[in-house]
Amino acid sequence: VWAAHVDSSHVVVERDTGRRGGLRVGTANVALALLSAGLIGALFLVVILLIDVWQLDPLGAAGVVSAIPIATYLVERAARGRSPLNLGGAGAIVLALGLSAIALLPHRQLGWMLLALFLCGAGLGLAFPTLSAAALNASGSPTMRAGRTVAARETGLVIGLLVLTPTFVHDLEAVPKKAIPEVAGAIFGSPIPTPLKIELGAGLLATYNNTPQAQLPDLGPPFSAVREKASGRERRHLAALRETLDSTVENKVTRSFRRSLLFSALFALLVLPVLALELAQARRRPAGATDTSTGP
Repeated sequence: VWAAHVDSSHVVVERDTGRRGGLRVGTANVALALLSAGLIGALFLVVILLIDVWQLDPLGAAGVVSAIPIATYLVERAARGRSPLNLGGAGAIVLALGLSAIALLPHRQLGWMLLALFLCGAGLGLAFPTLSAAALNASGSPTMRAGRTVAARETGLVIGLLVLTPTFVHDLEAVPKKAIPEVAGAIFGSPIPTPLKIELGAGLLATYNNTPQAQLPDLGPPFSAVREKASGRERRHLAALRETLDSTVENKVTRSFRRSLLFSALFALLVLPVLALELAQARRRPAGATDTSTGP
């Protein structure tokens, strides 16, 4: 694309070198890929946490996750027309803050989750639109430009899945072993007869050994088997114990998401050195190549 600027003495002709607001197309696509990799934490991991661990129904989980697009829409409208370098960096920081806030959750806290997801959406609203506009400001047909930008985003999603999935599965598989001491302490500290404690402990251990990897053991059958042999008072103690064990396992599993979510935040923060390098290079060279010719 060639642009002509006319003043009273001469015409300046300059060529678009693939930069928008000081940001090159390749840099914008790299930043989009990194943000997309970090987005895996805010979507894939959070949905698993809400539905499979916190036991929200899909509709409820969708309502919680809707904080992301709502925040994205609100922030994107307020941030239009700003520098992609500034907004890209600010968005990456805010997205990383939101992901880190989710990672630090010690147990089920829907209010905290909503606030963290709102931060994630705000980060996307700051960074994604302006970086996408910069990435689309390239040579070639609109279809080719859009294809390159979509490919960058998809590449980021794939990289995020390849890095985060094995990390998440490994940490999830380690949960039962970490929970065993607390579970055993809760069982043997409960006010139920010793024979029931032993039977319940043996049943829970068998359930744990028969549970496939990367899945949570179902505590229901062992408790149901022991409950049939318990008195009314003992059943009340068993119900309280079941709640304690469910809470213990839920908290342990919630914390098992921590490392994967922090890696997601790291992906987002990697946008900062990419943009900083672009800024440093921009300051060392002219803004664009120009060719002047004197007008009549």
